[in-house]
Amino acid sequence: MPAFIVANWQIAGVTSYGSGLPIVITAPGSTYLPGIGAVADRLHDPHLKHGQNPEDWFDATAYGVPAPFTVGTGNRIEPDLRGPAYGQWDMGLARRQSFERGVSLELRFDAVNVFNNRQLSPPNGGVTGGTFAQITASGQARSGQVKARLTW
Repeated sequence: MPAFIVANWQIAGVTSYGSGLPIVITAPGSTYLPGIGAVADRLHDPHLKHGQNPEDWFDATAYGVPAPFTVGTGNRIEPDLRGPAYGQWDMGLARRQSFERGVSLELRFDAVNVFNNRQLSPPNGGVTGGTFAQITASGQARSGQVKARLTW
C-alpha cells in the first residue's frame, strides 16, 4: 500500500461526563418584603423509592407553595437532588494531502455526540408548573459534518 494513502491522518476528540447538576426549585415570591424572595416549602424527602424516569424525576408532593409573608422552609438549590447524568464524545478525523507546487487538500469529518448518548435536560423545578418534577427536553443528538479545504 502506498505511503501517501495511510500517512497524514489526524484524530482528535473531546469527552465530557458529569454526575448531573443540582436541581433548582422555584416558588412564587409572596414575602412582600423588598429584596427578599421566597423558596418552596419542603414537606418531606423528595427522593423516590421506586427509581427515576423522565415523567417522575423526584417526588413532586415533597414541595409546596409557601404561605404569604413567609420565606419557605426549603432550599433554592437542593444539593443532594440532582438532574440526570450526562456524557458525550465529540471526535474529528482529518487528512491532509500535499501536491506539487504548494497545493494541498485537507479533508475533515467532525462528529458531535458520536455514540448518540441521550442527553436529558434538568427537570422542571417550578412548584406551580404543570410539568413540575418532569424532564421535558433533551440535548443535541448525534450530528456530523464533512469539510474540504483546498489551499494553493
